[in-house]
Amino acid sequence: MKRKRTRKSKHRKRTLLYIAIAAVVIAVVITSIIAFQALQKTQQSEGIPVYLGSEKIGYISPKYVAELNSKVSNAIKTNASIDTYKDLYYTLANAEVNSGIAGYAFSVPHIVVVSNYTIKAVVIGEITSKTFWNNITSSTQRIIMFGRTTCPHCHNMYEFFNKYYKNMTTFIWLDAKQ
Repeated sequence: MKRKRTRKSKHRKRTLLYIAIAAVVIAVVITSIIAFQALQKTQQSEGIPVYLGSEKIGYISPKYVAELNSKVSNAIKTNASIDTYKDLYYTLANAEVNSGIAGYAFSVPHIVVVSNYTIKAVVIGEITSKTFWNNITSSTQRIIMFGRTTCPHCHNMYEFFNKYYKNMTTFIWLDAKQ
């Protein structure tokens, strides 16, 4: 009889151990889900993400988002003039300065990724990784690239977008005579 108690005792201990492990795994999964949802809410409330190449360097403050989205929506829907797009660029650059991203504001190439007439992201600099652009442009209706005719990086991005995203890209040469 003593042996049976020992077996039952070992079986009971093993069962309790499995239950404890399962509880820890469930707790970790629930904690991860909650943390992920909190991160998403934080990102949505932080404003428009700004990338330098493929690295996120900050956010445009939410207080500028409505004005920028209004200008983007107006420019796209009305097939706006170059001056309207240039106004958008300068408003965007000033919003970056006022959001603490002053070191890269007014730089070119400056690329605005738009989805449903809303700015999804801003990318500053040259990045010709198709993987990066496929990830960032999913569900995108328009890419607006601001550049200067004297900038070699702008020309590289122009060629890249012409090759892979031609039908969804608007090019604005800030220094070109219209």
